Amino acid sequence: MRIGIDVKCLSDSRFTGISVYVYEMIKNWNDFGTHNEFFLFSNKEFDLDFELASNWKIVICKGRFKSVWVQINLPFLLKKYHIDVFWQPFHFLPYKISNVKYICTIHDIAAYAKPKLCALKNVVQHKLLLKLSCKRADLILAISEATKRDIINFLGINEDKIKVIYNGGSPYHYDKLTNDDLSHNDICHINSPYFLFVGTIEPRKNVTSIIRAFNIYKNKQGNSSLLVIAGKTGWKCKNILKEINESPYKEDIIITGYISDEDKEILYRNAKALLFPSILEGFGLPIVEAMSVGLPVITTNNSSMSEVGGDVAFYIEDPFDIEGLSEKMISIDSLSNEQRVLISNRSMNRCMMFSHKNCARLTYDSIIALCNKDCI
Repeated sequence: MRIGIDVKCLSDSRFTGISVYVYEMIKNWNDFGTHNEFFLFSNKEFDLDFELASNWKIVICKGRFKSVWVQINLPFLLKKYHIDVFWQPFHFLPYKISNVKYICTIHDIAAYAKPKLCALKNVVQHKLLLKLSCKRADLILAISEATKRDIINFLGINEDKIKVIYNGGSPYHYDKLTNDDLSHNDICHINSPYFLFVGTIEPRKNVTSIIRAFNIYKNKQGNSSLLVIAGKTGWKCKNILKEINESPYKEDIIITGYISDEDKEILYRNAKALLFPSILEGFGLPIVEAMSVGLPVITTNNSSMSEVGGDVAFYIEDPFDIEGLSEKMISIDSLSNEQRVLISNRSMNRCMMFSHKNCARLTYDSIIALCNKDCI
């Protein structure tokens, strides 16, 4: 069987989100997918930090505009290399090629559910192509039950065509860092207890509410706690940065920018709690990352977050409830050592539900089943 994969995201210099997802799939399939041929299609050169087996082929077909490349170049490549089944790990499928089965992964449909929280170009692209892509697909993979519900409700797709496979999470529980690494938390010169946010600084992540809740928390507690915001700046971040600059506690707010996986793990392991009151998530990977090191999580009881956090996370019902968020932060301060140990153990146990290996195996099996006309 010949399996084609769109891997253009791997040409990005810094892996985030979808890039990590695709990387982990390929890495795992490289170990156990030895009975099939794989073709990795990209519009740019990319590097992997592991050696692909002989049944893998990298095909570079240059193209400047990604959406155009998918619709024009990819169909040509699928024909040329006689692909049996094509997997699109991010939403948009090319026009249908006869005798090629299509499978796509949908991570969220925020452009439909919360269009005001998305860049206009992304909204337009999703409105033009996403529903069409779902119709072209022989099988749709949703990364959570919440995403599946949104696909059904907003796009009108038959649920029998959709299969839920949870994303994999961080392998932080393998304790790769040394004790010296963990005790040496000098990222951006952090030298006080801190609450942590991890993610892109953009409206959908609701960072503004975190800052306002932090202001309330500091006013009530009067302690030396910091707020660390770890992630790159994204779309419409100016108002968020302005909110930080106008905070009476701006000297206690640290923005790290993009950080390496190692530094991110150190931040998780030394934080008081993860603050993740996102307005909408298809999955919520930082929740799993935090749980994998036993870190308490304060998040929102909407979209996929409660699926991931289960009965381990602390929830606010309204993502804009800054008083409620600040009260949860205060409650973290009052946890006893016994409570912290209990939360830590339960969190690390729950995160085992979300492994890259399991996600890769289930996705691979779905592709093989689809090719054998047994996709559910």
